Amino acid sequence: MKLKLTPFFIASLGLFLYGLYWWFIADSGEEGWGLLFGMVITVFSVGLFVVYIIFRAIFKTRVWTQTSIETLLLCVGLFYYYKTEGAFVFTLPRNYKGHVLVVYNVEGQPTLPTNFLSNKVKVTVPTSGIVLTSSSPLNVQYYNGGIFTEDGKNINDLQGADRRYDIPVLNDTIICNGRTYRIDKWMIKDQPNWELKDDTLYKLNEKLELACDLINRKATANNSFAKVGLK
Repeated sequence: MKLKLTPFFIASLGLFLYGLYWWFIADSGEEGWGLLFGMVITVFSVGLFVVYIIFRAIFKTRVWTQTSIETLLLCVGLFYYYKTEGAFVFTLPRNYKGHVLVVYNVEGQPTLPTNFLSNKVKVTVPTSGIVLTSSSPLNVQYYNGGIFTEDGKNINDLQGADRRYDIPVLNDTIICNGRTYRIDKWMIKDQPNWELKDDTLYKLNEKLELACDLINRKATANNSFAKVGLK
């Protein structure tokens, strides 16, 4: 069985060399995360090479068939990675500061505007800072990658007093009328760090109460509409 330069062979070799770079050359940091990353990459490259060997045994002289299948599998894998590294793109009200909440699984609310070919979810934030959606929490790292814009510009790039920072705080839950809702929470402020006092300063508890109030109002409106429709 002869080795052929197919996508899996090239990818496994490149990843193996990249893993060795993290093992022996790159700075692993005080906690050694770089070394661990190098180990993971190296093991993955070996696994990919094993798959390549299996494909060579199966396809033998049909190199172009193997190349096509490997190319397709790599494209699917890269697209999956691209989708899972997505980000919310929020359009903020003018000069907004405070918490931004996304509350999931709220009946009767719009779904998140996802696009199959894009890993961005574009959301307009109301003046309340509370976004209600009937969508479930996305199976991606969106909460790590919120992008906040104002007038089409990233708030981190604005000048002077208009410049603000977006800080992913945490994933949390709220209980409204005995039902638990998952929420994602960000902090928008003029300093690049979150402090405990910010929750008091920007009245987080009042905002959570408002979120419950909005959910209850929507539920009441939906129930009233349903009753009218049944008459």
